[in-house]
Amino acid sequence: MAKPPEAAVGARFAYNQTNYALLGRIIAAQTGGGFPAFFQQRQFGPAGMARTLLGDSDDIIPGRAQSYSFYRQLRGGTEIKGDVLGHWRDMFPPFMRTGAGIVTTATDMAGWLIALQDGRLMAPATRARMWQRDRLADGKPGEWAMGWPVLESRQRRILAGIGGARSAFFVYPDHGLAIVVLTNLAGANPQRFIDDIADLYLGPPTR
Repeated sequence: MAKPPEAAVGARFAYNQTNYALLGRIIAAQTGGGFPAFFQQRQFGPAGMARTLLGDSDDIIPGRAQSYSFYRQLRGGTEIKGDVLGHWRDMFPPFMRTGAGIVTTATDMAGWLIALQDGRLMAPATRARMWQRDRLADGKPGEWAMGWPVLESRQRRILAGIGGARSAFFVYPDHGLAIVVLTNLAGANPQRFIDDIADLYLGPPTR
C-alpha cells in the first residue's frame, strides 16, 4: 500500500538512500548490465583506479584494512558505544551498493578527483550543475547538490563525500584543492577535521 508523502514537494530536505537504489536499477535497465560493471567502465577505469571495487565484510579483498569501532551492533540494528575496540562488520547487499560499499585507497580517490576536475569523467558544465546546491520551494538553499553534501566553512565553498563515519573527502573547487582522509575506525568522522587540514594549504581563514 502506498504511503502518503511526509511533506510537500520541495518543502524540506531529509536524507535517505532510496534514490541511489533507484539509480542502480535505471543504470541496469539502460545498459543491460549491472551497476558495478558500469562504474568500472565509466568511472574507475578512466580514472586509473586499479585498486577500487565494490564489496563488504563478506568479500575477500586482499590488502583491505580491517574496520574497528567502539560501537557494538546489537540484534535489531541497535548500536551501543563501549570502551574497547572491536571488529566492525559492513553489510551491503547488492541493491545498496549504489550508495555504499566502495573499497578504495587514498591514491585511487585522489586520481578520481583529479579526473573529475580535468573533465575526463564528465563535461565541466555537467560537473558545475552537479555541484550546484538545490533550492527548496520557498527559495532557501538546500543542504545538498546532486548526491553531494554542500558545505560552507570559513568563507570556503566545499563539496563533500562522507562515508561510514570513517572516511571523507572535501573538494574546494574555488581553490583547486581536494583532501582525502580514509580511516578504518567507524566513528572517527574525519569530516570534522578536514577543514583544519585545509588551513595548512590555504592559510588560516580571514576575519
